[in-house]
This record gives sequence, C-alpha cells and structure tokens, in this order.
Amino acid sequence: MSKQAVAFKPLWPLSILAVFYSLSIYSFFVLVDEGIAGTSLSEVQYDRVIPAERGQILDRHGLVLAEDRGSWDLVVNFFPRNRSVISNFDDGIWTEKDIRERLSDVAVATGLSVEQLYQAVMVNESPSQLLLSNIAPFDRERIKKSLQAVRYSGLNLVQSFKRIRPNGPVLSHLVGLLKDGEERHGRFGLEAGLDSQLSGADGGRSALKVGPGHGTNPALGKDDAVPGASIRTTLDLNISSFVREQLVMIMEDHDPMHCVAIVVDVNSGDILSAQGLPDYDLNDPENSMKLVFDEKQNNEVYDGWNFPGLERISPGSTMKPLIAAWALENKSITAKQMFSNKGGAYSLPGRVIHNSSQYRNEAMNYSDAIVHSSNIVMAQIGRAVGREKMADFLPHFGYAKKAKQLPGLSLQFQDGKYPERAAFMRKKGPDGMVFTIPSLSFGREIEVPIMDHAMALASIANGGKLLRAKLDFEQEPIEVGRVMSEGVAGKVRNAMHDMIMYKSRRWLPHRDDFNYCGKSGTSKHTSGPAKDKYTSLFVAYGPLEEPEVLVLIVAFGTHGTKAHYYGSQVCGPAAANILQYALKSRGTLPSSDLESGANKANLDE
Repeated sequence: MSKQAVAFKPLWPLSILAVFYSLSIYSFFVLVDEGIAGTSLSEVQYDRVIPAERGQILDRHGLVLAEDRGSWDLVVNFFPRNRSVISNFDDGIWTEKDIRERLSDVAVATGLSVEQLYQAVMVNESPSQLLLSNIAPFDRERIKKSLQAVRYSGLNLVQSFKRIRPNGPVLSHLVGLLKDGEERHGRFGLEAGLDSQLSGADGGRSALKVGPGHGTNPALGKDDAVPGASIRTTLDLNISSFVREQLVMIMEDHDPMHCVAIVVDVNSGDILSAQGLPDYDLNDPENSMKLVFDEKQNNEVYDGWNFPGLERISPGSTMKPLIAAWALENKSITAKQMFSNKGGAYSLPGRVIHNSSQYRNEAMNYSDAIVHSSNIVMAQIGRAVGREKMADFLPHFGYAKKAKQLPGLSLQFQDGKYPERAAFMRKKGPDGMVFTIPSLSFGREIEVPIMDHAMALASIANGGKLLRAKLDFEQEPIEVGRVMSEGVAGKVRNAMHDMIMYKSRRWLPHRDDFNYCGKSGTSKHTSGPAKDKYTSLFVAYGPLEEPEVLVLIVAFGTHGTKAHYYGSQVCGPAAANILQYALKSRGTLPSSDLESGANKANLDE
C-alpha cells in the first residue's frame, strides 16, 4: 500500500478576486438610431454579473460544515476608455480639480484618500482593482450615495461571497475546498460532488451610459441571482469532532504514518464520520500542513492533502468474523465444532501457518478463534468451506473488483486487491487450499477499500443485511441483500463481545452500562513505504443487544513494541471511546457526562 500525495497549490485570494472582477463586467459599443435624439450617439452597455450565494453543506442536525457569507467590496471594474472621469476630462467637461472635488465625497465615505481614488480611476489602467473589502451595511449605504458624484467612473460596489468553514480541520477531507481557493465551483469532496446543487445561478444587471447632453442613464434590466440549495448530509459534526480528538491521540501515542476512522449507522448505512490524519485546516490549508519529500514524485508535497481513507487496507484479523459467519451460514462447520491449534504450527505443503501470539495449544471452535484470533483455526475453517464457496465469499460480502464510491463525494476510493476466482480452484502450485484460502481466512494477501470493509462488518451488527454507505440524509437505506441469517449474525456478535470481555485485555474500555462487540487486526508489511511496519485495526460496534453504530479505525505504518502495533492496543481504546460517545450523543446511553472531549480518557473503571 502506498501513500499518495498531491502537491498543494498556494491560495492567492487577491489574484483570484482580480480575475473574478475582470470577468464580472464586459462592455461593448453600439450606435443608437438617429431618431432617438436626431443624431447618432455613442453609447456603452455595461453588463455586470451578480454572483449567486453558494448553498450550505450541513450535518445531519443542521449544523454548518460550509457556507457562504456575503460582503460588499469597493472596486474599479471598468477599462479606462469606459470611465466617465477620463472621458469628461478628455472632452474638457471636467478639470482635474473638478474630478478631485467629486472624489472628495467618496474619500470621506470610504476613508481612502483623494489621491488613492484619483490614482485608481485616472492613472491605473487595470479593470480589476480591489480598493476596500468586507464593507459593513451602514458604510455601504454611505459609499453608495457618495458614488453618485462620479457615476460610471469605474468605482462600484460589488457583492462578493466568502466560503466559511467554521470547523477548521474537522471533516476537512470530506467537505473539501473550492477551485483555486475561492472560485465558485468545488474542487473535490462534497464541494465538488454536490457542486451542481450548491452552485445556484448567477444573475446580472445591464445599464446604458448615454453620451454627454443626451439624457439619462437607463437601466436595461436585471436578473436576480438564484442561491444554491443547502444540502443536509448524514455526517454528525459533534461525533466527528470527538473522532478527530481520538485520532490525534493515536498519532501522538503510537506515531503511525497515518490513521483513519469510519463511523457508520449500521441500520441505515449513514456515514456519521469519515476522517483521517494527517489532515489540514479548511480555512488555512497551506499553513496547516507540513512539506515532506515524496520519492515517487521526486519533489516536496504537502502531507495531509489527500484523504488517507481512500487507500485500500490490509484487513488482517478483522476479516475473521466474516469468514466464521460464512462458514456457519453455509453449514460448512457447526457452532460447537472444535479445531486443533496444531501445537502452534500448522504445516501444509510448502508453507507453515503460525499464530501471532503464544496460546495454550488447546482445541477451539469458531468463537474461540475470534476471541483469541487464531490464524491456525481460521485457516482450517476456510478449508472446511471449500473452493467454490470461498471463491464466492468476497463478492457475496460486497468486495467487488471496483471499489464502491459514495454519491455526492468527489473522492475516489482505491479499488481492492483480490485473488482471481481461478486462484481458489488451483490444485497445484500454488494450491488454492494451501495458499489462497487459508490466507484469506485470516485476512492476509488481500487489500480492501475501507468503506467496503466497514459495510461488510456492519452486516454482522445489523443482523445480516448488507447496506450501501450513503451521505445523503434524505435518501432511504439501500439494502443490497441479506448476506447471513439473523441467527448466524447473533452467534458471531456474541463471539465478538467475548473478545472485548476477555479478562486479560484490560486496555479495552469496560463499564457496566456499555456492552459492545469488537475485533482487532494486525498485519505486517514486507514491502512498500511501510516495509517492516504494521497496519493496526480495530472494529467496534454496539450496543450488544441492538447494535446501532460501528466504528472502524485503521492506523497505517505502526511500529515498535506490541503496545505500538497490536490493533487492540493501538486502535481499540479509541474505537470504544468513539462508539460510547456516539451512543451517548444519540441518546442510547445515559449522557450525564457527555461533553466535547470529555471521554478522551480510557473508560476502564
């Protein structure tokens, strides 16, 4: 698995504003029929774009993730040939003194000096000058009146919108930015995926400037801007804020290369949070990221620019509950069937399978294999399922060759890396029953999209239904199909609860009013940027009796002692803390001690 990074282009708001203003107005000359005033008159039509307010991006409770805030700017947006002050000066109608006197009213209203204004309208040839920004409503009215003294001078009040993201880095990868920082179209994330709904439609205003001595300056017409729609997503801002706090703690305590958390409603498919670190502050992207050298691109890139959750992951032992469910569902094994741990070394032709820890070499059933994460027992269970059914396992649980993307989110999840069906069927070198099937049974030699994996695991929590992940709050749940019976799902849930409650795992949060289920995973990398490091995982969901929320955390590139790479120790406490916080915020658990950041500490009593 490789971490891709894209060089970030610095934001230049003033340059972009200049381009916006130059595009917001254009002019052309027309000849008016002689019948209007008896002679041909030179006229100029001014067409000004009225920008549309971009719609809000909201969380499920209506809290703002991104919104436009309007302001007024004083600009010069006429070419010199169209400015009345210059044409009147050239025609001898106004002297320089006259112009400066007329500009003095504007100077008083704006706080700018007469000289600054004179230079802007008489000397500076640029049609895209920004003189004042973020003008308050009261000041705008005063300035508007003062501009009557120099009508069509090029000085204009123009409404603009600034995109505000009040939550800084929280959900930054999902919310996304606008193109080049402040243009009116999304660059990626929800800003891009929902762009057609958020953009609205610009309006316009046309006016006609008639030559000296030939009447008034009539308005030709006005089309009001149509604001964009506000979109309510499934995301939960409060939960997401807490999620990020927990990820920060993982980064500080265990120093992985990156980490990701997915939080999903197991009964609807709603994504409540999807975050990764390193990330960036939506309001100051460039200064909130570190420059690092990327060997592939051979240059410096911004670390945190890409959402690490787009990269496929090695699922490790978090795949074991799904394999056990598949074996039980197909009646390939019974719930009470025991399997030997082979003295700690399971010898097959051409390979030997070991467990990741020392066990009492006693026989185990599927439940014990989940609790103690026995590779040896799970390899035997996979072999008991057989070639045909194991070849069906991945597509049955939604692991297709193409990663499923989230509608409305302009981020591309990396496709999974799976063995071909033929690999399961091979009887000779490499043997499907020796290599492909045992390895898949304990989550090795495959890489899966994190969202696909979260939804497959959610099928255990919700009683056997495979749902599509979604971000549209108004959308009904999308059920792909039933992947296991409620009875099988219940059996595997109980095994995953026993994994949490195993007495030696004192680092996992426990308390009387919080029963939940979980499974850890740990995979060592033999190549790539994380060579000799690990992927650490933990999935937690609950409450045990009627599960509502699932949390999947992945830390990539962990290293050091077992406490710094075992999934249950690296990711387990954070996953349980997030789960408990989510259930409290939903009212499922008592919320007397629920407050932002209150549950950072381990919940052990």
